[in-house]
Amino acid sequence: MNSLPDVQSKRILIADDEPFYLRTTRDLLRKAGFECECVSDADAAMRALQQSRFDLILSDLNMPGNLRLELLHDGRAKWPHTPVIVITGVPSLPSAIESLRLGIVDYLIKPVKYEDLLAAVRKALIGQQSVPDAAAASGQIRQECLQESPVSGIIGESPCMKELFSVLERVSNSDTNILITGESGTGKEVVAKSIHQRSSRSRHPFQIIDCTAIPEGLFESVLFGHAKGAFTGAIRDQKGLLSECHQGTAFFDEIGELPLMLQAKLLRTVQEQTFTPVGQTALRTFDTRFVCATNRDLAMEVRHGKFRRDLFYRLAVVHIELPPLRDRGADVMLLAHYFLRQLQPNGMHVSGFSDEVEACFLKYAWPGNVRELRNVVERALAFTRTPRIVISDLPASLSQSAADDGAGVGTLKFSGRQSSLKDAERRHLISLLQASGGNVSKAAIEAGVSRQGMHKMLVRYGINASDFRS
Repeated sequence: MNSLPDVQSKRILIADDEPFYLRTTRDLLRKAGFECECVSDADAAMRALQQSRFDLILSDLNMPGNLRLELLHDGRAKWPHTPVIVITGVPSLPSAIESLRLGIVDYLIKPVKYEDLLAAVRKALIGQQSVPDAAAASGQIRQECLQESPVSGIIGESPCMKELFSVLERVSNSDTNILITGESGTGKEVVAKSIHQRSSRSRHPFQIIDCTAIPEGLFESVLFGHAKGAFTGAIRDQKGLLSECHQGTAFFDEIGELPLMLQAKLLRTVQEQTFTPVGQTALRTFDTRFVCATNRDLAMEVRHGKFRRDLFYRLAVVHIELPPLRDRGADVMLLAHYFLRQLQPNGMHVSGFSDEVEACFLKYAWPGNVRELRNVVERALAFTRTPRIVISDLPASLSQSAADDGAGVGTLKFSGRQSSLKDAERRHLISLLQASGGNVSKAAIEAGVSRQGMHKMLVRYGINASDFRS
């Protein structure tokens, strides 16, 4: 029998000086199948990290040895691939800014609901980047698969992907600002990283700035930095993200979510390559290339007055539209086999997919695109007991949706494409809520999106999660 890539293989370090919280959090996560180790101060956490490998760190802020966020600074410097979730009962503006600057994956405030904590943990683990020692066993297979594509990190052989590779070949090594658009899950961040890696700036930082994760009131401090005394709790000068990616690439993810007031401030920064830290008056210059991404139609947003026309033209000097997975033909199975190899743990030997599964994959509309495909393959690996993935290993919602859509998926390219897509996405959201009993957090994890993103989609389609609760 195959060993399963279950959560038992994921190790979590919990650092908190409150014994009751430490014990209850450990017990709850262990019941969910995680392996947990607990420490009560930052020094003990650093020793534990040096002695063992962990997949995730849950850290309190106000505990011995971490009063100046030493654990966050040292931990991120020494173990940059290990995601960190901050959980604090004493939130503050400076600690939130510093956490965002360091790339902490989530900032939770006590008391935290169990389902929210579990959702944050699973999301962090799903998005965890593979580190060299963890990927050593399957590295050769992954490299062979990547070599099939002319652009490292991007898998595809369909005509639309070959066209994308041609565009990337021509624009990557320039300093032109680039706007990447496409549906959620099409791989916009992967393309942005590829552009940076192929550019003359590749030796300098690639800074991800998630416009949905930075509160509006913190945007200027996080982006431009602040001076000591600029606001309550600002005990020292702090560099902003733009200073830290000098001569590199600033990737603004979900740029379409940026409020109009902040768009005006960003416009001046993009135009003049200057900024002023909060609490200072002197302009500072920097040299950064801007690559932005959104799943919104920014041209439509401009027409409706929701996005500045001048900023749009500054950012979209080159506009790259990523194709949805349903338009990429046989790339679906090329990606499925890639994920099968990438996600398969040591000691497991699943060789491929049954003919029935392949037919299902090719018929399905994939409203969640490449991200959804990856999640489906990962789930199938957890359920399978056979040398190949079979139809019973797939979510019932997927196989049923493929059966319902049938040949209709192939007609998405022609008349009624947009309405057909919306129907498919709405059915997919409903199936996720049915499977989760109306639990939005669980549905978000299954879809591979944030809880906030799931709520936005439910509002967009007029779906009430409470209708699916038993």
